[in-house]
Amino acid sequence: MNLEEAKLVCEFFLNERKAYDEAEAVLKEAGLGPTVLRMNEAGAVHIFVDESRHADAEKLLREKNIEAKAKTVLLLKIKNVPGTMASASKKIGDAGINLKYAFGIPMKDTDYSLILMDTGDNEKAATLFPKIE
Repeated sequence: MNLEEAKLVCEFFLNERKAYDEAEAVLKEAGLGPTVLRMNEAGAVHIFVDESRHADAEKLLREKNIEAKAKTVLLLKIKNVPGTMASASKKIGDAGINLKYAFGIPMKDTDYSLILMDTGDNEKAATLFPKIE
């Protein structure tokens, strides 16, 4: 695995905690392969699909009456060692792209973390890194 890899994803924001479980089940059943990151049992939940499936996922959630707001963000997969998030952020800044927010979650039993970022130009920022396959 490269030090840093990236791709565009569509993150869904839902009104209620229980809606995340329902959205996850609906998207999974449809084969849209959602990724769900749970900070902890009572904390924030983040659910996203590959950007190429954005329209399909949004349509399906609407059909199932699951109210969700969608936003295209950058997903980074980085080694879980000190300095890699700073390095990725610097690469984005050096390209003249504003970093609006970033947060990460170390993945259990692996040596990497997933970082969701929103930048001033997510498409351009994604080109700065090898693509996550």
